[in-house]
Amino acid sequence: MKNFIKKTKGITLIALIITVIVLLILAGVAIGSINGGLIDKVKQATAEYNNSVNTEGDTINNTTGWFDNVNGGSNEGEGSQSNLGSTDGSWDNVAKVNTPKLAAGMTPVAWDGAGNEITPNTQSEWYDYANQQWANAKTADGSYWVWIPRYEYQIDYTGVKQGVDADVSKAGKIDIIFIPTSTKSGSDGYTTATSKRQVVNGVTVDTGITVSSDGYIIHPAFTNGTNDGYANGEWDSELAGFWVAKYETSMENSAGESVKTTVSYAVSNVALSDSARAVSKPGVIPWQNINIANCYENALNYGTKLEHNEYNSHLAKNSEWGATAYLTQSKFGRNGKNVTWNNSKDGNLVYTGGGAGEAYKTNVNQSTTGNVSGVYDLNGGSYEYVAAFNNAYVDGGTGYFLGTDYISASKNNFASTGGSSTRYATAYSNSTGTSYATNLSDFTNIGGVDVDVSHIGDGIQEAWIKGQYGWFQSWIGFTYSSFPFLCRGGLGFRYW
Repeated sequence: MKNFIKKTKGITLIALIITVIVLLILAGVAIGSINGGLIDKVKQATAEYNNSVNTEGDTINNTTGWFDNVNGGSNEGEGSQSNLGSTDGSWDNVAKVNTPKLAAGMTPVAWDGAGNEITPNTQSEWYDYANQQWANAKTADGSYWVWIPRYEYQIDYTGVKQGVDADVSKAGKIDIIFIPTSTKSGSDGYTTATSKRQVVNGVTVDTGITVSSDGYIIHPAFTNGTNDGYANGEWDSELAGFWVAKYETSMENSAGESVKTTVSYAVSNVALSDSARAVSKPGVIPWQNINIANCYENALNYGTKLEHNEYNSHLAKNSEWGATAYLTQSKFGRNGKNVTWNNSKDGNLVYTGGGAGEAYKTNVNQSTTGNVSGVYDLNGGSYEYVAAFNNAYVDGGTGYFLGTDYISASKNNFASTGGSSTRYATAYSNSTGTSYATNLSDFTNIGGVDVDVSHIGDGIQEAWIKGQYGWFQSWIGFTYSSFPFLCRGGLGFRYW
């Protein structure tokens, strides 16, 4: 759903699973205007992207954060109580949604009718998902986060039949039902796939994916993936939800001042420290010019720097990006409308929240809800690295896995050839040079070579329409032999 504006890459998101925070690091370079028709736009977007990924000095990395809630077993009982209601991820049987799970150091926030930030006193002031009001919170560093509750979903492809319909300006419809953690694999009426491309209750899914008797998929970002090796981007327990950073991540110094990371690679491509802090705040330039190894490591260390190891922070996985995108497309978000493009610019750079200062208050169509309570910067802004990699990529010692440009400040690699998925990162596999599908079968086999380029819930194959195009004229691509990492958003890729 993103428009053409991002060229370089960086931290996309941080996820906290409260017990976990997920940090995503965004990457991208804002460009000026794009001329020509849709085909020309996509070709230019592809060229710009390929150039950006091969020129690390030009890459931009922004950071956004995610919190994932870790809840083992059922959460249908009573949780901690206040005027806000439960704040422990337990199931609200009235609102029919998992309550936001607040950890130590987190404070609920909301905005009144005049756009003023307030501390909510009641649950209705804080959130109302049925009316597109998502729960927000702040951490001690002033970063903003948005709660994404656990759900199951079903996609209606009417008008966007894959490989057939040609109107790529349209999008499918996503119906979402919020569910407690007790609704999971093994629950009555739910069946879990035991093989790839298995038809379960009328839906074709892969190993580890759970489908209800009426064809709703429990989104894997919320499920326990220990039995299938986290192949679909799962966690190690059933989650009530996760917190996602409200804005692209930016860098602050020890005085709390925003740092423009485009000054030099020495300033930007660094580890977290007192003088290089990751925050999610509006009206500033995102963190840029940082490689994926530092994105990944900084995201993991975010909670530690706040002295909250229980946040379990990490670079957002592709599944977590998809979970946020799907909720946005549903009736609880934009209800089928595209998120407006963030094209705010300072020269060649964009601002978080769509503009300097408090521009986010008027740029509400750039949020996932169409109001101040949503997530910003998913459409437009910068390319976003996610914690995904191509394990079929062969590194000769000077490439993306082992080359010095892709080593973190502490001399660690992000990925490796033949690497497996973990709860923090998801493996894909594509040994061919093909970077996008020309037909539906390319998502599993390209020219006789078996590939694994998309997973259920990640918004790649499920949001694909035809050729290079996905919903809302997005460019749907995947990792390939010449570039083993996956970016979302940005120039050409957009939201999906």
